[in-house]
Amino acid sequence: MIRVAGPDDVEAVYNLYFHPDLNKFVLEEDEGLEKFREMYAEFLKSYTFFLYEEGEKVLGLLGYRNFWGKMKHVSRIGPILVYPEYSGKGIGSRLMERAFEEAEKDRATRVELWVEVENQRALKLYKKFGFREEGINRNRIRVGDRYLDSRVMAVIKDGNTEKD
Repeated sequence: MIRVAGPDDVEAVYNLYFHPDLNKFVLEEDEGLEKFREMYAEFLKSYTFFLYEEGEKVLGLLGYRNFWGKMKHVSRIGPILVYPEYSGKGIGSRLMERAFEEAEKDRATRVELWVEVENQRALKLYKKFGFREEGINRNRIRVGDRYLDSRVMAVIKDGNTEKD
């Protein structure tokens, strides 16, 4: 089941964000749950988090936002996080489908994201959904003493027609 996260989901979101195998793919550093509570409250003002649950256990999440003004046609996806032991079971695809439903409601003609170049599983998922690379942000994220590059990717739709 996919549902929208609320303030009471902070611990479930925190656990995904700072899972040792997933944290290198998010921008935030682990400063503890209490600090994250403050950040999460701010996130919820401009982002929607879709949570994928089985039973009462949150197995994955997707962050989504739509912009305003001259960018109201743009939606952004990210992060997408799925516990490694549940990876490859279609959870990321279901979360992406939900994000595209939201983008359609928001009348977005551009859906964009950033993905670290080393995240091959995510790149495969995004390409499956029609995302195309627009460029590379060099040294976008620092993890320890390493810098990681990110790919800027987007799906652009004009009515029902995708543009190259």
